Amino acid sequence: GGREITVDPDPGVDEHTLRLFLAGACLGVVLQQRGYLMLHGSAVVVDGSAVVFLGWKGWGKSTTAAAMVARGHLMLADDVVAVDCAPAIPMVLPGFPQLKLWPEAVSALGENAEALNRLHPSYEKRARPTRESFYPAPAPLRAVYILDKGAELAIVPVASKDALIQLVSQSYAARSLGGPEAATRHFFQ
Repeated sequence: GGREITVDPDPGVDEHTLRLFLAGACLGVVLQQRGYLMLHGSAVVVDGSAVVFLGWKGWGKSTTAAAMVARGHLMLADDVVAVDCAPAIPMVLPGFPQLKLWPEAVSALGENAEALNRLHPSYEKRARPTRESFYPAPAPLRAVYILDKGAELAIVPVASKDALIQLVSQSYAARSLGGPEAATRHFFQ
């Protein structure tokens, strides 16, 4: 029902591994059960409104958010983006003050990747804290950008039907909707 997570880890399980699972998949399912639209992306605050970046794994969602933060914008969520669709203007809820970045992205931002903790002992991705540049309150959703590969750098409007397909494909925990009632709510969100 989105109210409780029970954890019974194996003895000796790595704390970072457990945290990665709880703050990712588990949190996504719990928030989805609470009625939020869950997107697999990153969100920043620009002029008081949320801007969300969606895309397939490895396409630069977190890196784009990190570049926006480096330009002075505030971090709102990374990897798991919760949207409250109940108000007249959808609101993006704050996540954790952290970005998940590949070492190359950290270096491109002028930082030392080796100084950051790995998300998992056998995983190269790093946890980059963003406490000083974190927006701790819900922000109205202004725009959703779908990252894609192309021959040139461009922003191209997406037709409504294609936007719907992208939102469904980038929904977090969509396979665990929990029956027709939840699937219907998800579709309308």
